[in-house]
Amino acid sequence: MSSASSYDSFSSGMSYATSATSLPPLPSPKEPSNPPTRLEIWVGQTDHRDQPEHWVLMVRAPGSKWCTMYHATAEAASSHIKYSVTIDCGEVFEHASIPFREKISVMKPQMEATLREAARSIDPTHCQRFVVALLEKLEDLNMVPRWTAAWYKPKIQPLLNEGPVREISKKEHDRLVAENGGLEKAIQVMLRIQGWVNEKGDILWRTTA
Repeated sequence: MSSASSYDSFSSGMSYATSATSLPPLPSPKEPSNPPTRLEIWVGQTDHRDQPEHWVLMVRAPGSKWCTMYHATAEAASSHIKYSVTIDCGEVFEHASIPFREKISVMKPQMEATLREAARSIDPTHCQRFVVALLEKLEDLNMVPRWTAAWYKPKIQPLLNEGPVREISKKEHDRLVAENGGLEKAIQVMLRIQGWVNEKGDILWRTTA
């Protein structure tokens, strides 16, 4: 979920992760001989194209191959599903499943504890909305430039139950899960309802960063 297929929470076809929410075991990154004097803050995005994209906030030392990912995960990009805030340390920065990355700020290393506290204070929600909410908090803390959140907010895609074709109620969502033998197949039906793919699985709604 190649490296992309091993990362279940990205390449499964869910911007919202399926059953797994972290990368497979990776070699432990070596501690730098000289601790970094600053850390970079990035926003990363998948390129699924056949479903809403997964967004993450990434923190790394300049030039490092490793990062910490701050994101929200769930079984489906729907308000009918329970989300959780996930903080993954020691992840590959240039991961194949997150091809779009944009640096938005730098901070002192001691400020990462503040960032982590801010991430944990956000009520779990869909990954894109979580990242925007976290950026808003970081703006208030003067850790990212003003208007950063406003730049990303219009890019938020509708949740699977919200559109873009029509609303899917909790009652209909539960019915689709029951009729299709579980959430995984129900999600495929909802993707077709919302125009992401057709009956053959062909992509109808291409998205780009």
